[in-house]
Amino acid sequence: MKALIVYLIGVMSAYGAVELFLMAEKQIRERRFCVLMQIGAGFAFCLWAFLDKSLSTVPVFLGLLYITADRIQTRLMNKKRLSFKPYY
Repeated sequence: MKALIVYLIGVMSAYGAVELFLMAEKQIRERRFCVLMQIGAGFAFCLWAFLDKSLSTVPVFLGLLYITADRIQTRLMNKKRLSFKPYY
C-alpha cells in the first residue's frame, strides 16, 4: 500500500507541477502578485513532494489530490466554455 501511495504522489506532483508551470506562464502577462505567489507555492509543494519520498503521508496526498482535481476541473470547464454555442 505504501508503494501505491508513493506512486500516486509522484504522478500527481508531476502533473501538478506541469499544470502550475503552464498556469504561471499565462499569469505573467496579467501580473497579479497574489496569483503568482499562489502558483509558486503550489509549484514548490509539487516539486518538494516529487523529490522527497519521505513526505509520503496522507496530508501530502490530500494536498496533491486537491491541486490535481482543481487543475483538471479548470481544464474541463474551459473546454466546455469554449465549445458552448448559444442557440438564440
